[in-house]
Amino acid sequence: MLAFAPMLRLLLAVLLCTATTSVAAASETCAVKEDVLVQVPYPDSGGVWIPREAACGGDFPLLILLHGENADRERHILVGGWMKLEPTVRALIDAGKMKPVLLAEPVQLGAKQDTLYTSRWDPVEHLARLEKELAAHQIRVTAIGYLGHSAAGCQAKGGLYKVLSMLDELGPRVNLWAAADICYLGNYHWLEPANKLARRNITMLNLHVAHPTGGFENGMDLTRKITCPPGYKKCMAHRRENWCSFRAKRGTGIDHKAAPGLLVRDLLLRVYPAEGAPRLCKK
Repeated sequence: MLAFAPMLRLLLAVLLCTATTSVAAASETCAVKEDVLVQVPYPDSGGVWIPREAACGGDFPLLILLHGENADRERHILVGGWMKLEPTVRALIDAGKMKPVLLAEPVQLGAKQDTLYTSRWDPVEHLARLEKELAAHQIRVTAIGYLGHSAAGCQAKGGLYKVLSMLDELGPRVNLWAAADICYLGNYHWLEPANKLARRNITMLNLHVAHPTGGFENGMDLTRKITCPPGYKKCMAHRRENWCSFRAKRGTGIDHKAAPGLLVRDLLLRVYPAEGAPRLCKK
């Protein structure tokens, strides 16, 4: 038995060295990975942006961005396209202000307001496709947020309002419903979110720049004043729910097209802070 002791020690040392080398190699491989945009075409095009912090897998929140009208048939708009928001998120992560967040966008080609994200887009199907792709990267989605711009919030049966109608199917991970200068036309624009989001512990963020808001704030009972970030002139919140609305000061470059970028730059910190609990709609 004693004769085998040196050989056993040698074998253990080799195994330990191999394991250590493998771990180091894996860490080194993971450390050099960059942000990546993975194609997930649905209903026509689109993808999911994975920050490098998620390259090795793990648990991360997911934000799904719904674009406005796409008559020009752009294949990428808010994520990886001409209005791309991932550099803004990258800068916030690098500055230590926001935790890493996955960004996804379903793109519908040629869509006008009356057809955008209506019959051809199913939020549950889109989420399933995203999670299948993310699982290949060993990424698990911990929370799901939706942000809609312009026409994505203009139809009672489409976009942001379809999300509201399918909250039970989407499940309890949905934690954010955000509107960036949507239409605010009929009463359903405030009746639906007020009724469907109540008592679900889902944050509602609204940012408006150019579109008149009608009875949105009053309808959703946003009567409590909160401190505005720089560049905003009216900021209101609900007295009990995590619902708040921010009106930006219009100016050079601060217009309807800028709304989703402003919401991401100025307000997502309240939902995904790098440290501490979310501030949400607090002062």
